[in-house]
Amino acid sequence: MLDNEQIIELEPTDVWNQYQKCIDYMRTKGIFAGTEQNENFFHGKQWENAKLGDMKPIVINIIKPIVKYKIGVINARSYSVVFTPSYLQSGDEKLNKWCELLSKHVDRIFEMQRLDRKNRIVVKDSCVNSEGIMYFYYDTTENEIVGEIVDKNNICYGNEASSDIQSQPFIIIAFRRPVTDVKEEAEAQGMKKEEIEKIVADEEYREQAGFDGIEQETTPMCLVLLKLYKKENGKGVKTVHFKKSTMYAEVTKEIDTGLKLYPVEHFIWEDLKGSARGIGEVEANIPNQIEINKTEMRRAIAVKQSAYPKMAYNTQYIKNRDALHQTGADIQVEGSGVDDVRKQVGYLNATSMSADSKYLLDELINYTQNFAGAGDNASGNIDVTKTSAKAIIAVQEAQQQPLNEQLYNYKDYLESVARICLDMLQNYSVNGLVLADEEEQQVQDENGMITSQTVPELYSLSYEDLNSIKANVKIEITPKSAYDKMAVEQSLDNLLANQLIEFEEYVNALPYDSAMPKKKLEEIVKKRKQTQENIQAMQNMANEQMGRISALLGQQQQYEDMKNIANMKQQGQAQIRQFQNAIGG
Repeated sequence: MLDNEQIIELEPTDVWNQYQKCIDYMRTKGIFAGTEQNENFFHGKQWENAKLGDMKPIVINIIKPIVKYKIGVINARSYSVVFTPSYLQSGDEKLNKWCELLSKHVDRIFEMQRLDRKNRIVVKDSCVNSEGIMYFYYDTTENEIVGEIVDKNNICYGNEASSDIQSQPFIIIAFRRPVTDVKEEAEAQGMKKEEIEKIVADEEYREQAGFDGIEQETTPMCLVLLKLYKKENGKGVKTVHFKKSTMYAEVTKEIDTGLKLYPVEHFIWEDLKGSARGIGEVEANIPNQIEINKTEMRRAIAVKQSAYPKMAYNTQYIKNRDALHQTGADIQVEGSGVDDVRKQVGYLNATSMSADSKYLLDELINYTQNFAGAGDNASGNIDVTKTSAKAIIAVQEAQQQPLNEQLYNYKDYLESVARICLDMLQNYSVNGLVLADEEEQQVQDENGMITSQTVPELYSLSYEDLNSIKANVKIEITPKSAYDKMAVEQSLDNLLANQLIEFEEYVNALPYDSAMPKKKLEEIVKKRKQTQENIQAMQNMANEQMGRISALLGQQQQYEDMKNIANMKQQGQAQIRQFQNAIGG
């Protein structure tokens, strides 16, 4: 292990020096201070560094409901990935099927890796701090694509003036990790012992997101820098390379990932010219929030000072002054009568306060919320018992028009994530990929009962098959707010009541997250269908049995007829012989 003097003599790595230049630039742009301020104001810590003495600050946090409403609008939709063959491949039915299966496979990746939940955090980070970031890597031990959220403070771009991730000359992501874990990784990567010894604990956490909480670390930690950059792979194709470093040591040498896309994507809340990170919702509302808190604080101080009557008394004549503030206590007065007490103790009347401060406060709150597009109508503060769901949706959609930019940005973000997943599948599935589809099949048991079963159908795609797909990506968006569900269900109820659809069609059309218990209704429909199928099967069996009986009866009748004919023939022949005998006689 290196001692302090040996550590001081070590030279920082090239990646570390490059990272420090990026950090200096971010510091001059106020990114670290701005991130901390935005987080504080969102969470209600809005009097930081204010000198208030013994006074407890008042906070009327209007920023949090604005942010929660806006991220709620983004999340009030379901998003699904749809791959389609490129224009030149659109006529190939086999590729159409493969793209359909890839769409389902990526949706399963989103579900297994809980990417929907992580994407909600990305949306929140974007709204509060202008930028939500996701980094992806391929877990070779589990053969899975893994998504990891990256805080804004922990990523550096080679071009801080461009928001296009794929055009960046390089990207550096900083991770705070235990020293022992980093040394194990370096050893697994075949690094030399003298290089591994340079991996030492550091105190470079001040630029990390939430550094206040990690100031006292219980385990020796160090900053690990992952540098991603694009470079020709010797075949005329630019692919993503990476290497990892700490302050003084390389954890990995340069590695070619084979990927054509950076495995990083960010969701920018609102574009800002000349900035790779845009601007969020909190920053613009901080001045109004400060004035709202100050105005309410001034009103509170004024109320305390003048809105209540105050006792005044002559200290020369009152012996036990503490008794004035005690309920039912006797007051000792120097004097000869009760009138003397009334002369020595009195009250100063309360003074009224101008309503202007209240008007100012209300205007600040209303203007801030309305100009932010988060007023009562937009945020759903409506009496639903007096308004139809469709009318509410119409009002909200009109109010949500200012959020169209964010909705389109989020859609672009998800499409980029889907492209990254496809790039990883095509690059890392060297042994091919098995895609599953589901088919509904009718199965008849030994008793003739028919049941429906979902049977998986597997499609095996080779590495070459995967890389032959040139897919386009789009995101299908389905509204799923409470009012959207209500409107759909009301429409379906009307169709069913007017007998325009059957009950089974009604159940199939219900959304899976509807207020009506769709799954239970599906079970009812399934039981009815199986009962009808079983009745039909039993009837078919009965018809077959009746057919067999009829055939047997027919055969028996034919036998009886032939027997009667034979008897009649015998009787006729006997009568002829008798007649011949009679003539001959």
